[in-house]
Amino acid sequence: MTSINNSSPPIAVVAGGGPAGALAAKVLSERGFRVHLYEAYPHPGRDGNDKKGDHANNNKPEKNSRAYVISVNPRGQLALNRCGIDPLIDLDAGVINEAVVRHSNGKSRVRKIEDGQGSVMLPRRDLTASLLRAAENSGVEVHCGWRLIDVNFEKKEVMLVKVKEGRTDEDDDNAATKEKTVRYDLLVGADGVRSQTRNRLSNYLNEIGIDFCVKTAEDNMEYQVATLPRPWKEIILAEKVNAPPLNTLSPASLHSFADTKTGSTGLCFPVRSKSSSSTTSNNSDNESPIDKCLVCVIFPGGELGKMKRSGYPSGYESALSGLFANWTPESRSELAQLLAEEDNVPNTGGGCIWSQ
Repeated sequence: MTSINNSSPPIAVVAGGGPAGALAAKVLSERGFRVHLYEAYPHPGRDGNDKKGDHANNNKPEKNSRAYVISVNPRGQLALNRCGIDPLIDLDAGVINEAVVRHSNGKSRVRKIEDGQGSVMLPRRDLTASLLRAAENSGVEVHCGWRLIDVNFEKKEVMLVKVKEGRTDEDDDNAATKEKTVRYDLLVGADGVRSQTRNRLSNYLNEIGIDFCVKTAEDNMEYQVATLPRPWKEIILAEKVNAPPLNTLSPASLHSFADTKTGSTGLCFPVRSKSSSSTTSNNSDNESPIDKCLVCVIFPGGELGKMKRSGYPSGYESALSGLFANWTPESRSELAQLLAEEDNVPNTGGGCIWSQ
């Protein structure tokens, strides 16, 4: 790591403002670096009344947000606590004490989560917004609306281009603000599975005679997330809730659904009330009431986009009826409306990255 025993602090540039980039930026700032974080998408924690720094011209809440649900285990929860973030109180986090897996043949399997092993589930956007705020509070300068496009490793410079809503802004005629070059002492690439930082590094190392290869693989699924304002026992049909095995389950249980006809999967996570003073995912239910469900739907690539283009309700009726057959019609309709909202954008799946 670059020495910080200088009269002026070394400059760290972090490419990518997701959870990994935001946390790395915060740690580097606390260790004496002057940190600049650059993210292509709008700040997920900003609104039209909060014009800070580079957000002044790009300050709408993130619409093209990654529609992922992130699982945070107890160790991860401890790390968030050290950042001043309690996922159960500060975020729209779901908790898991039990897991119910429904197979396409109609059979269900219940798995208990042992004490101390429970994870919390939360939308990536909420986690990212909280970590970016924590980074800013630590002195990190966050610049949204800028995408890294090239790196000069010899000069220690990155080239950035101004973007709009996560895309290159081709309509911007002001070339002086469209591109810029920034010097760094330490560069951190946290810009995703298609990382330009990683690709440029691989090319540079090969050019100077170091054999280095980066490979990536992505799944072909699409994801969307929505939060229903009621617990799972009010979403699933009463005759199912009152019959085994559901009648013995805690409100803090994860439910999964599958439809082999469409190749789709649904996940339903319990969400505890933010008014709770609970600090762990294993407290009893009466200490931390569960009043919402975080729902993630996963379909083969392109299907959610088709559903969205068809609109509500016709685009969603058939697919959600098959996937959530034991839900009440009202709950399926409400979920369809939330998925059809303009700013709830389907996103492709996660990626696996390795080098050799």
